[in-house]
Amino acid sequence: MKSVYSNPLFLPLTLIFVGVLALMVKTGVLPADIVNLWPVIPVLIGLIGLSNLADSSAMSSSGGKRSSKSRK
Repeated sequence: MKSVYSNPLFLPLTLIFVGVLALMVKTGVLPADIVNLWPVIPVLIGLIGLSNLADSSAMSSSGGKRSSKSRK
């Protein structure tokens, strides 16, 4: 099972996101109250991880096929 944390881009992209967010607060583009929303970040990371887990389990249970519906 592959974790969202095993992606080599995860840490750099997270740091870039946090840095851009801090810069936007510091320059006044975003209100300082946005810092109170920091719990949203781990929730989003968890949701991404769950969706990746659901995708990988769907792939393994369907024999490698993404969906049972056929595309035209």
